[in-house]
Amino acid sequence: MWSPGTLGSSTSILIDTGPAPWFDVTSLAFKGRPDWVSGCTPQYPPPTPPMAGKCTDNATAVNAAIGACFATGFMGCTVFFPASGTANYYIGSSIFVNNQQGTPGLFQGVKMQGDCNVPGSRVLIGSTLQPFNCSTLVTNAAINMVVVGLTGAANNTFGFEIQDLGFFAADGTTALGAIELINTSYFNLTNIACSNFRNIAGTNGNGYCVLLNGDQETQYGVIVNPSISSTRFPIQTTGSGVSEINFYGGAIDCNNPTDPTKPLGSSIGIDIGSTSHPGNQNGEWGVFGTHIIDCATGVSMVDTNVMQWFGVMELATTITQTGGTVGFQIDSTALGNNKGGGNLIGGSINHYETGVKIGQVLTGAPLATRITASITNTATPLSISQASLPTTMILTPDGTIGPSQLGSDLTLFSQSAASPPTFRALLTTIQNESGTGTTASKLAKLTGAPSTAIITATSDTQGAVGIVVTGAGTFSTSQNAQIATVGQALCAFDNAAGTVAGDFVTISSAIQGDCHDYGPAYPPSGQVIGRVLTTNGTAGTYPVSLFGPGQVASAPQLRNSITLTDEFFSAGTGATTAKDVGELGWTVTGGTSTSKIAGISQHPGILQRSTGTTSLTITVTYLGTSSGTSAAPIAALSNVAWSSVFIFRQDPNSTNPNTKIGIRVGFADTVTSNPPTNGIWFENSSSTFAANWAGNVKSGAMSTQANGTVALDTNFHTFEIRNDGANNITFWIDGSQYGSTVTTTIPAGALQPFFQIINTEAAAKLLDIDAFQFALTVSR
Repeated sequence: MWSPGTLGSSTSILIDTGPAPWFDVTSLAFKGRPDWVSGCTPQYPPPTPPMAGKCTDNATAVNAAIGACFATGFMGCTVFFPASGTANYYIGSSIFVNNQQGTPGLFQGVKMQGDCNVPGSRVLIGSTLQPFNCSTLVTNAAINMVVVGLTGAANNTFGFEIQDLGFFAADGTTALGAIELINTSYFNLTNIACSNFRNIAGTNGNGYCVLLNGDQETQYGVIVNPSISSTRFPIQTTGSGVSEINFYGGAIDCNNPTDPTKPLGSSIGIDIGSTSHPGNQNGEWGVFGTHIIDCATGVSMVDTNVMQWFGVMELATTITQTGGTVGFQIDSTALGNNKGGGNLIGGSINHYETGVKIGQVLTGAPLATRITASITNTATPLSISQASLPTTMILTPDGTIGPSQLGSDLTLFSQSAASPPTFRALLTTIQNESGTGTTASKLAKLTGAPSTAIITATSDTQGAVGIVVTGAGTFSTSQNAQIATVGQALCAFDNAAGTVAGDFVTISSAIQGDCHDYGPAYPPSGQVIGRVLTTNGTAGTYPVSLFGPGQVASAPQLRNSITLTDEFFSAGTGATTAKDVGELGWTVTGGTSTSKIAGISQHPGILQRSTGTTSLTITVTYLGTSSGTSAAPIAALSNVAWSSVFIFRQDPNSTNPNTKIGIRVGFADTVTSNPPTNGIWFENSSSTFAANWAGNVKSGAMSTQANGTVALDTNFHTFEIRNDGANNITFWIDGSQYGSTVTTTIPAGALQPFFQIINTEAAAKLLDIDAFQFALTVSR
């Protein structure tokens, strides 16, 4: 224990290790008086200020004690505020601490020390007077209460400390702030309390508790266990030389004493360059365990380099979420390279309208942010500018980020097994192409050099990078697209009848940029985008589990699948009968000619069959060596998963095209019969006009049809038939399901693929066969 002794008398007993000598502001030498409550009228509560002359202006005594402290020439000293009386010291003018008060060039650390554990001492917290139990400086004047340091390159103040001392703005609207540190380094503020600084006026004063003024440099400071309430800007900076500031524990509260349902308007818990951003970086901040409460913005940084945030920030559940409240906001003025970065946002952020907002307010793009915070009860957990994404990584330890808020080039999620699944993916950010660009929830590929992102074309079978999640458009409307490459994302499907969970997804050949539900069998060629996650009855936008852009179909293993493909690059010729036609060795019968004709764009290999001019000529092309017996080479297609593709057209050079012709394409047993006994096929019987196609499933004398409104024409079309393995037969034309699903009259015997045309007039009808594909799932 130490007593001020000859430098003044004190009624207090202290246990402290502050620097000696000590100067008691209430001693006979300085005549300070803590009379704010007991000697001033009117008393609490504000906002009515006391009458002039009724309170001692202790600024005179404190400045005198600081001057005496410097005059001793000691390396350090303590200015002591004992708790005699009420422990509330009225301050009517500013207190100054700077290096010019002592010997120039001499390191002299000044400490302002309060007296704690004082019965009856009070401070305004919210709208209620509560015990603070430490000495408190009170003002109702338009001042910065304690101003430490001077402006100018040669004026550095070192080693300033405050401990166990409170600051109170009596009326809440007049005082500018509590503590301003100008060009002050190696400072320590421990167990300080500020309350009721709600003013928003003044050049360097905006209702703050601590204003860090980096005129040249204010750095290497520690703030331990602050207790701040009803203050608009608890921690604030001005100038560009503020760095190496660390917080440990304590609470920062911007609660509104006049309306507890709202935070103080425009309040910011820790304001680093937000209300004063001169265009240069303030950097190296650390916050550990500090709790920010009820501030409109928890932390706001502009051009700030390196923040390690491991605190807690939240709005009370009684506060209405209106007015754009933000937990953590990072921005850049885009002046030179002063974009800031190296920020790690941890801890927790709760109940704000936006949890983290990066690069959304000012023109620049902050860089290198890592987010590990638990962001809960927020309408928009993340709001990140496109330009900030390439260096922003979001890691959510508990799956609390909302499903629509994907983050960056590398987004890592670890979700609780008890949480419902959400759409999350690894993303890549690619500049949009300037002409066509990209579309949300559609596939994108690369084009040009350097490469940009553009929507896939219907002719693409490979090259899709992934599905566009955000930032869709052209370069002029949205510079960068975020593209999901692996994980889950929503994709628009071209299938009119919807999707089936578990089906494979390919690039649509019908609608630009769409996904296509290929079916349950693995596609034998082209890029496989992923698999469908949900079953839906109509076309729409549905979730896909993405395999990655490098996943290209290849021959499946022989033990669980069969795949047949023919592009008819090689085609046998003959008048009425030929074998070994095409790559698979088809057999042709009937008609007058079989020929390989010149390919056209997108249809390189074409086999042409002609009926000739004899009416009712059945002209067949089938896969196998028989004309339809029990020895048909293709397996039974009942109760097994399979899919098939037939690409063909009626040649426009046919006599009287689209009339007097019958066409069947699919699977049957007696393929030369009209009709076959058993089978699953598309058919069109045109008499005097272009009739509509129908899907037909026939078993003996019984048959079931899937009807639609697509009419026969002379264009190439893609016809597909599928069985999901449970005898749900579906027919598809150009990627859209045709008619209803057929579940009855399904033949049980072996079938073989075939193309059949019949002329019903004495004229030649021509069929151009472009491609065939068949995939069958087996277990062996």
